[in-house]
Parts: sequence; structure tokens; C-alpha cells
Amino acid sequence: RSVADGSYNFSVTGDTIYGYQIRDSSPVVIDNSRPTVTLNVPGIVRSAFSAAFTATDSYLALSSGNFTLGTLVQAASCSAQGSSATCTATISSVSLPDGLYSLAAAISDLAGNAAAASKSVTVDNTPPAFSSMKINQTTGLPPSTIGFTVNINDSVSGMNSSKVTLKIPNAQLTLTLAEVS
Repeated sequence: RSVADGSYNFSVTGDTIYGYQIRDSSPVVIDNSRPTVTLNVPGIVRSAFSAAFTATDSYLALSSGNFTLGTLVQAASCSAQGSSATCTATISSVSLPDGLYSLAAAISDLAGNAAAASKSVTVDNTPPAFSSMKINQTTGLPPSTIGFTVNINDSVSGMNSSKVTLKIPNAQLTLTLAEVS
């Protein structure tokens, strides 16, 4: 017969061959339920990054937790409060080639019940590449007008914006460039 999760008092009673009765009892916890895991990581990672997950368990007695990214396994440091625990780790992705990976978080409780969660992340350890800059002719514009085209590429995660600094004698101008398709 199965017993529901919970705290119980386990009692044993026995009789000896001489008619004496022996009794003993001990508290026990039945835990057949897996912890639940909620993963919190960024979608794009590079170099060393922080990862975290929250685990909840009715009978929180977590034994271990870890993260797996590609071939990397990193132990998590967990701190419990009530029926939940927050587990964190700093993971280094520098040994992995750029690309899409599954980042998994796993934990088990003292009863051996295991749980995991995963999320797709993009590893992008390669910085954007400056490929060219072209000064454009500015015919018909004032002599202080400079036209130019800058090409910067990031083949993995794309570009949000870039800055170009023009240095001329006694002055410096920094421009923020928007992505243009």
C-alpha cells in the first residue's frame, strides 16, 4: 500500500518469548515528490556569467544542485529559506564555441527525488568585427560636413548599436550608430 507524503510516527511493538513487550517509535518523513525548478538565465551569454534557479520542495532538504552547459558541469551554491531554495553559480563559457546550447539546472532532495529545467541560450564569446569604413563624397554640402559608411558585423547575436569616434586636431566627436539593414 502506498503512503502519502508527510510526517509520520513509525512505531514497532514486539513480544519476547518470556512475555515481555518491547515498544519503540521514531518520526519519519515520506517524500515521493520531486522538487520544482524555475531557471533564471539570460538568453545570450558570454565569458563568465551568472545563472540562478529556484527550487521548491514540500520537505525541503535539498542535497545538491548543478548547471550543465554543453559539456560543462558547474556545481551550484544553494541557500534555503522555508520551502524554497535559491541556487546560483558563475559559469564560464569561454571553452565553448559560439552557438546555441541548452543550459540545464538540476537538483535532488535527500530522498533522491530529482528535478531539472532547461532553457536555450546563445553563447557569443566573439566580439563584433569592424570590417570597413568608407568616407563618402559630400558634393554640394558645407566643407565641415563629412559623410561616411561603417560596417561592423556580429554573426552570432547581432548588433544593438556601435560607437565611432572621430579624432581631429583639438577635437573629438563620438557618434552612436544605429543598425541599418
